[in-house]
Amino acid sequence: MASGRSGGFTDFHWQDSYRTSEVRPDGSQVDILREFYVPALSRSQEYLRVAGFFTSSSLAVASQGFSSFSEEGGSMRLIVGADLDPADVEAILKGDEERLSLRLQDRLGDCHRWPKEESRGVELLAWMVARGVLEVKVAFRVRPGTREPLPFDSPEGGYVHEKWALFRDRHHRWLMASGSLNESRTALVRNAENITLEADWWAGPSAGRIGKHREDFEVIWGDEHRHLRVLPLPEAVRERLISFSRSPSRPVELDGKPGLTGPAPSPLEWLRFSLIEAGPTLPGGLYVGMETAPVAPWPHQRVVARRLVDSWPMGYLLCDEVGLGKTIEAGLAFRSLVLSKVAKRIMIAAPAGLVEQWRREMADKFYLDFNVDNLRSDPLSKPLSLVSTGILQRKDRVQAIKGAPPFDLVLLDEAHYARRREIPPFDPCRFSPDYGGLYKTVRDLLRERTSSLSLATATPMQLSWIEAYDLLKLTGRVGAFGGSPSLVDRYYDSLKRFRDDGRLSDGDERDFLQAVSSSISSQDPTYSWFLRECFSGGRLDESLKRLWSGRRLSRDDLSTLERYLFAVAPLSRVMLRHTRELLRVYGDRGLLDRKLAVREVLPVPDIRFSPEEKKVYDDLERYCSDLFHKISSGKADESRKKSLGFYLSLLRQRFASSVHALLKSLERRLEKVERSLGHYETVEELEQELLDEPFLEDDESPEDVFPDLLKDRTVQDLKWEADRLRDMLDTIKDLSFQVPSKVQYLLSVLDRRRFDGRVAQTVIFTRYVDTLENLISHIRGKDRKMRLGTYSGRECRCFKSNGDMERVDRETVKRRFLSGDIDVLLCTDAAAEGLNLQTADMLINFDLPWNPMKVEQRVGRIDRIGQKHDRIEVLNLCYVDSVERIIYDRLMSRFSQAMSMVGTMPFSLLPVSPEEFDDLASGRITVEQLEKSSKTRLIEQREQVERMEMGPRERFDLYRSWERIWDREVLPVDLKDIWESIVESSYLKELGGQVASGTQDKVFVLRGIFGIPDGTCLTVDRDLFERGVEGLPGPLHFATYGDRVFDRLLEHICQDFQVPSGIALMEEVFKARPGVLSGFALFDGEKVRTVASFEDLRSIDKVVPQVVPKEEVHRLSQRLLSLERRDPGQGPFPDVISERILNINHKAKMAQLLLEMELASSLVGSLVSAGHRDEERFSDAKAFMDQRIGGKKSYTLSRVDLRWLRKAGDFLFPLSIPSMGDEGAISMPSTLIKSVLDTVVRESDAIHKSQSAITISMVKERLWNQLSKIRSDFE
Repeated sequence: MASGRSGGFTDFHWQDSYRTSEVRPDGSQVDILREFYVPALSRSQEYLRVAGFFTSSSLAVASQGFSSFSEEGGSMRLIVGADLDPADVEAILKGDEERLSLRLQDRLGDCHRWPKEESRGVELLAWMVARGVLEVKVAFRVRPGTREPLPFDSPEGGYVHEKWALFRDRHHRWLMASGSLNESRTALVRNAENITLEADWWAGPSAGRIGKHREDFEVIWGDEHRHLRVLPLPEAVRERLISFSRSPSRPVELDGKPGLTGPAPSPLEWLRFSLIEAGPTLPGGLYVGMETAPVAPWPHQRVVARRLVDSWPMGYLLCDEVGLGKTIEAGLAFRSLVLSKVAKRIMIAAPAGLVEQWRREMADKFYLDFNVDNLRSDPLSKPLSLVSTGILQRKDRVQAIKGAPPFDLVLLDEAHYARRREIPPFDPCRFSPDYGGLYKTVRDLLRERTSSLSLATATPMQLSWIEAYDLLKLTGRVGAFGGSPSLVDRYYDSLKRFRDDGRLSDGDERDFLQAVSSSISSQDPTYSWFLRECFSGGRLDESLKRLWSGRRLSRDDLSTLERYLFAVAPLSRVMLRHTRELLRVYGDRGLLDRKLAVREVLPVPDIRFSPEEKKVYDDLERYCSDLFHKISSGKADESRKKSLGFYLSLLRQRFASSVHALLKSLERRLEKVERSLGHYETVEELEQELLDEPFLEDDESPEDVFPDLLKDRTVQDLKWEADRLRDMLDTIKDLSFQVPSKVQYLLSVLDRRRFDGRVAQTVIFTRYVDTLENLISHIRGKDRKMRLGTYSGRECRCFKSNGDMERVDRETVKRRFLSGDIDVLLCTDAAAEGLNLQTADMLINFDLPWNPMKVEQRVGRIDRIGQKHDRIEVLNLCYVDSVERIIYDRLMSRFSQAMSMVGTMPFSLLPVSPEEFDDLASGRITVEQLEKSSKTRLIEQREQVERMEMGPRERFDLYRSWERIWDREVLPVDLKDIWESIVESSYLKELGGQVASGTQDKVFVLRGIFGIPDGTCLTVDRDLFERGVEGLPGPLHFATYGDRVFDRLLEHICQDFQVPSGIALMEEVFKARPGVLSGFALFDGEKVRTVASFEDLRSIDKVVPQVVPKEEVHRLSQRLLSLERRDPGQGPFPDVISERILNINHKAKMAQLLLEMELASSLVGSLVSAGHRDEERFSDAKAFMDQRIGGKKSYTLSRVDLRWLRKAGDFLFPLSIPSMGDEGAISMPSTLIKSVLDTVVRESDAIHKSQSAITISMVKERLWNQLSKIRSDFE
């Protein structure tokens, strides 16, 4: 459906009137629709109409010419009368919207009884409403003054209900049509209408009359007319109207024809664009979504996204280092799964501070529209939802999730916040985990309400490997390992021994590893297939045979087996973790087309307090100490003490940031204290004050940590605090005319970076908006012309040429910085996620968070692939002898030397918690104590990483093997196919489209398509799209799924035109493959062929216009699944994974749990025969068991309940279970002995009493209760 518009109204010959009763000399009648409405609306950007009444026939007539409306950024507004019973109108004008909705729907009548012309007209009008192009309001006649309702035909007041319409073109020329605009049912059928036309460029009074009617329309629309009341269309009526739209369809006029006729795509061109439209659902189209995203993934990101999609619904741990793009990995996978219709419902749960960033990233980079849960909406009913982890734990949201449809995929971001509350000091397998609310919500709720659960964190093992295990078992996909941390520990011990010694210790160890290796094929068949491809299956089999038989291994065997055993290890199957070292390996091999800069953390400068600043610091410390003692010594419970600790920690951190930030906090505190003295304070207000201060971890729940700090304080006590606050504020205000020491140093750094009047691009971070505002004041005070930008959670601003600052959106700040227009960008931590600032070579931390991970996130904004400089610098600013200086300078330097680290130690490796920062600041620990404990943790951390994570070179080799497999694949549609289809389209060129000059054939300009403003541009060049192009005739869009312009282009060609004869669409649902598979059947003159890719299309040069037999379509559609499979046993969906594979993993986990618990119960029960009594302390029995059987190669338990073990089926260990009798003997190998002993001790720890109070009988009872729960899973 081409557009017939050109420059505007003035290029068309208009008559001054159009009368359907007029008969021309040649005997033809005037066709107002074709001769006036279509030409007028095809040239219009704005259409205003005051029409008849809200009836189906009236609305149908009002729709005349809508199919030709250009929608070039314009809109339509329609006012219709509502001729209702006065009693109804009176109730409606008093606010009864439901009555208005019912009466208007009554006026529409039964759509099944509408004549054809009427149906087409209403459908066309509804089509425009559905697209947001047309807004309708309803008018009621009222008496001037009293505003009482009047019938529309009442002569009272002299008001005449006129009918007229105004049209505006792109050149702001206006037309006005007035007259009968007859809208009765007979007029619709007979097309009886007489109108007079006026144009504002004609001589005479037309321009004045048009201007007056424009004013009148705005008065009526704004409900300011003395004779009328105008109300918006009720939502229920609007929805009913939209239901009449057969969207997507080609709009037609009352006569059943399109408003304009013109060129149409050829059958092959239609098929080409239809293949693109169906791309993600074509055989092999599962990856079309990720491969056509506007973001080009780095090699490791592509691997992660592929694994997420290949083995869906298997979940993963996404554990890349900060700045390596877990949102990119997740977004690519989400996009592929959603577009291919494999997954429909996805939830992202993230800390509150990251929710908006996730929403923007998903929308901007992947065109996925996630709905945010803000407690005022119900996003859980939407396909894509985003919820904060704090809201997620609320009781009302728990119930909402239980009542909502299940999810296909849930991702928990910053999953380390779900870690157990206390990390055991040694052997974590023997301690019962104490999980917080977030972990329990994920385990008990989300895991049960989703097909696939993945978890993202940059620190899966911050203090102990058991943290990674806690997350690993939530995925439900590591078989027996999911039921036993001891098995995980034993596997990595065996792997370390094999790496160090080149052999395994004994037959039991070989049997254990062989069982693990064998289980992969059933528990993760896609991964198993890839591994065999990567390791050249035949050679791997020979090496494994030699290992399992205990034969001598060659050097090649050792190399192959070490990599293979690492690959099948429990964490390798689930945890996808990548470091900058891996990327450097890619870079060294020439496989990165972007730079990896060398990071240098500059020496921390000696910034000392001025005497005045030192006084503020001393006063603050005295205030904190005194306030702590006053509240702690009173009626303070643990909850209040915790809240007090947070508050004092906040003050110290804000002072470390800036004196100005402290000033603002003290002012807010004083206001609350004074209001408490006046008895106006409420708990809710205080809680809100604390919530406003950004010092909490993002997922903390306010109900847990905010008791009232002011409640139960005496008047004398509050007066003391108010006086102290005023004194401190007076001291700080005396500093208002001084430039703080840190600011002085910052300004000197910026001066040194100045060259030819410009400052080399610099990013400055601060935690607090108050500090940011103060820095703006000081920087602009010294240089008002500084090319300055700001980026915070509150707002973004940029400099103007006159030196002022203006508010802008986030994308504008980013674009202007990356283009080099901004020299200095001031950021809060709102920019520490999702913002790429790789054109800067220096990042300055004006203050330092008490969480090293947040510092690493900041640095990750410039230290990333694609950095324009070879070397980047990080400068940390803090005061001499401050907590920040001690930890981020002194301790980091010592740790880096002690660990013999090459280059700069990443901040994320610094094993110091926020609580330890606070303990050091408040004097609860010494520097020496902190250094000792954190150094120990760092060493343990490094050992754990070496033991449990694959090295970067080994991982590179594995990934390159996978990439070579993927490179053999041919996608049914890719960006090259999309681009060639656009630029080679004869149809688009006939409409006026063309390649934009000066863009090296990388931009195409669209014209003449309904719903797309002329001049809109498309590209598939990712770099060009990111940096933008100056001088284009319209906005630049990326030609991919989800972009509204590209989607409308596909809709226009594929839906607005009928399926050409000789082509038939095929769609089929297969049990063995989630989602829908589609393709096309085509008759080429000789036979009916399947077209399911652009590769198929290349050999076709014609379509014969003949109906494709239904039986042929059915036959070929049944073969679509065979086109999807690439290799037997290989994914993406070799079977119904969601049922079979996850069930296999669950069964293996439960079997291991049952085995360990049965044997543990039997072992404790056997203590009686060894002379122990039930009332004895269990600690003595534990020492006995460890000494008696802990180091044995094997141990036999004589009385084990065998009934449930037989039901459980296969175990990971080659156990001999007697086939007869309810009880019998079981011989345990050494690996199982350790697991059983750990189970006994772990369950005793869960009793939560002191060791001296726990008896053998208590442990027996605990084991029995746990065993009963596990057995119920097998009933």
